[in-house]
Amino acid sequence: MSRDITWNLKNGTIHSGDLRLVMHREMFITLLLDHLAGYGPGLLNRILLNVARKANLPTIQEIEDVREKESFSPEERELMILSHFFGGLRDAFADHPPLKNTISNLTWTEKNEIMFNDPSRTFMFLPTRVIWALKKEMEQLLGEHGFQQILSRAARETGRITGGDEVERYLNLSTEKIFERISFDMSWVFPMLGWGRSSIATDAENKRLCFRVSNSYESDGLSFGRHNCTIFLNYLVGVAEGIMQPITGLHASGCEISCVANGDDYCAFFVQFHQPNERVDLACEELRETQREILEELPLRDADPTEHPMIQAFLEGGE
Repeated sequence: MSRDITWNLKNGTIHSGDLRLVMHREMFITLLLDHLAGYGPGLLNRILLNVARKANLPTIQEIEDVREKESFSPEERELMILSHFFGGLRDAFADHPPLKNTISNLTWTEKNEIMFNDPSRTFMFLPTRVIWALKKEMEQLLGEHGFQQILSRAARETGRITGGDEVERYLNLSTEKIFERISFDMSWVFPMLGWGRSSIATDAENKRLCFRVSNSYESDGLSFGRHNCTIFLNYLVGVAEGIMQPITGLHASGCEISCVANGDDYCAFFVQFHQPNERVDLACEELRETQREILEELPLRDADPTEHPMIQAFLEGGE
């Protein structure tokens, strides 16, 4: 079963009915589950079962049956539970590769929304409730430090590979032009993925960028009294490093400056490029205050994804 998926590029969200969805590369989920499997199949199976229950996946009964069947070895049980977990996500929601030149298959509505329905495995839709349930289960079983470490690693690795896939588009550009292109590309990609409406400010001279999101899918509507956008931050840092490192040799470090889940008006991220052996302390309050000033003073590009050539071509009837 697949459902109609609605994009609203103006606020960077994707919905299926009243359910908010986000798009992730399957690689991210695979890496995340691989890291969790390192703690033993029992923990991974427990997390997946609880997430499937909370997210009401259509394959929940199959997962419960496999978990209770004693004739399976631990390895067989883990593989079958993983298969049913992914199957539940795919049965409930369509898949779509937005960065693989399929924009011409979209249907543009009068409300500046996009409809799409395409079975692909490059990217997959995830309900935000699945992400929230997964994070909650991981924190309960691994503690805050353990689950943050695993989330950060999987998101950064996925981001680094994603950025590396785009390196050719940045070759032979000056540092200033690289930053301009990063700003332009990131300002439309994240709304397309349903991660939120984004604005970005770049500072090529000091090799840094600030990224602001008005409705990050990790924090929108939540209140934790702390920063909560671990996936967004580390994916962003990974993409930036994946682009810059092969060209300039620079690494990237980042931190979340503000977060809606912490009571702030928006979520904001700071990324600093630096030499491989250079230590960058992003935790000190003095630097955080500097970051806030940068965010306020640098001109922010308020993203309008309809400016991107791919979407413009579609609107004009081209490929």
